[in-house]
Formats: sequence, C-alpha cells, structure tokens
Amino acid sequence: MLYLESGSLDAAYHFSVEDYLLHHADLTQPIIMLWQTKPCVMIGQYQIVELEVDKNRATEKDVAIVRRPSGGGAIFTDAGTFLLSLILPVNTDESGAIDAFPQKEARTQFAELLIEVLSEMRIPAKLEGRNDILLAGKKISGMAQHLHAGKSCTHGSLLFDADLGLLAEVLRVDDEKFRTKAVKSIRSRVLNVKEYADAQELSLGNTTEEFAQQFKSTLLAKTGATPYQLSEEQGVQIGHIYQEKYGNLDWIHRKTPKFDLHVSKRFPAGKVEVFLKVTRGAVADCAIRGDFLGTVPVDALEKQLLGLAYQREVFDDVLSKIDLAPYLGSITAEEFLSCVFD
Repeated sequence: MLYLESGSLDAAYHFSVEDYLLHHADLTQPIIMLWQTKPCVMIGQYQIVELEVDKNRATEKDVAIVRRPSGGGAIFTDAGTFLLSLILPVNTDESGAIDAFPQKEARTQFAELLIEVLSEMRIPAKLEGRNDILLAGKKISGMAQHLHAGKSCTHGSLLFDADLGLLAEVLRVDDEKFRTKAVKSIRSRVLNVKEYADAQELSLGNTTEEFAQQFKSTLLAKTGATPYQLSEEQGVQIGHIYQEKYGNLDWIHRKTPKFDLHVSKRFPAGKVEVFLKVTRGAVADCAIRGDFLGTVPVDALEKQLLGLAYQREVFDDVLSKIDLAPYLGSITAEEFLSCVFD
C-alpha cells in the first residue's frame, strides 16, 4: 500500500487527485490519502446546491462549496475534520476477469481499516447502516464511493473537533424557525471524537494537529504503507482536471434544466428526484438527482430512459433489464417507479 499526503486544504484539489488516480494512473497497489480542508460543504454528485446549502450564509461565513465525484448527501468539513481516501486497483479473479462491482469489497476494506485504526487508539467505532461509522451510538464518519473501469475510490470523513454549530448554519434548513432545532438535532446525532476522548480521559492530544499525528502514525503502522509522491507531469494533469471539473463553478453549481415533470421521494437508501420532459407522450429529456449512493455516472441510466413512452409498464420493462445498483445504490426499480409514477 502507498500513502499520499498533500499540504493542500482545497477539497476540490483532492477530488482532482482521486479522479486522476482512478482514470489515468496505472495502479498496481492501493493508495491511501489522509487530508483536511478549509471550512466547506461537500455536496453529492447528484444533489442540487440550492436545496442543500444556504449559499448566503456560506458566503458570509467564508465556507466553500464543492461537488464530490461520489453520490450521497451533503457534508460539512473543516480543520477539525479528517478525510480519508482509499483508491484500489482493478481486482481480477483467477481467470483474469475484472470485478465489475468492486464497491462492496472496497467499502468493507475502508470501514475495517478505519475501525481498526480507531480501535488501536481505544476508540470503539462500528459500522452501521448504508455508509455510517458510529461511536457511542452517534455518527463520527460517513462513506461514499466512485468507480472507473474496475478501480474504486472510497472516501469518508472523520469528525474530531468539527464546528457543529457552523455545520447547522450553512446546511439548508427548509424553514428558518427550525434552525435552532436543527442545531440540537445535529448535535444529538453526530459526535466529535474529541468529545468522546475527553469524557473517557483518552490521551489523543489536546489539538487537532496532535490527534492527526497519532492517527497518521497508527494508520501507517497498521498498513505498512510507504510514501508516494506525485510527479511534476502528474501534477500538471491533476491541474487540468481541477480547472475543467472540480474547481469549475459550472461543475459545482450546475443547473438542472427545466422540465415538465419534477417528482421526488425519500427511501431508506436515499432521496431520488426525477426531472422529465415529455413530448408527445415520450421522454424527450431526463435528469436524475438525489443523495443516493451510486458509484458510476447516472447519465448512462438517464440516456436509457430517453424515447420511452411515459407509461409505468414501459419503464418497468426497461428497468427490469438494467442493474440499477451502480447508478442508484440500494434504490430498487420498484422504488424508482413509485417515485416517477405514484
């Protein structure tokens, strides 16, 4: 395993590195990245910024907004939050066939690694639900994934001493009068590792920097990872990705086109929003949004719905022949149909 660390606090830069490693690097062994950010909101690839972030408050508080290459919901990160990325090379079986659905194994590896490292530090975390890691019954970490050609990137956050009040201020609350309640709700569901450590009198350091050193040394000792340096040429390619995508305002704030029909529904595996333009009874355009945990671009699914008659049985027939998991995570065909037609 290789270990890659950057002094950058720009989340968009780290997503650009992940993108480069997945799409352009010839990986022969796993790469793990440990990183931090300036205060920012990371929205999932298929979310709509205006629905997830109070943009005015984010501007007032100097909180950046970035769009992840993975699905899932919006999260807040700052200097009191750590982020971990695990990029795995293509996995093949004895016949040489590529594992076309590596996300389950990658998710397990990521979760087990993080939990084992925390356990070495006497922090008894555990995996629960679709993507959460809990401590004392409260969330300290969430995971998301993106894939390319059999390679996978699983990344997640770890709350150490995050500003939970600022988190509640910038994430969108539907009604202003519920903002105070939202702060209380967030505090009841999430936990900073530092709070737990202080209560248990664990020696994890008094500052984020001290905890970072302990976490990093434990991680490297556990994995045996060796340092990996990006070359100058790789840096140039990453810079191009940054300019064209993750640092590009058009990518971050991309608009959803106007459609004739907009429906949304929340399921246990996430929220789905579907925008359809129907012309003469057939789907002329389609956009699928939400915080579902898909691992490959959903536009390929959108294209398969173009030209279909806007009828439930027609959609049902087409969806029955498609593996939706890579696109929509655990959202089922029946749930998708209920969102569009019920």
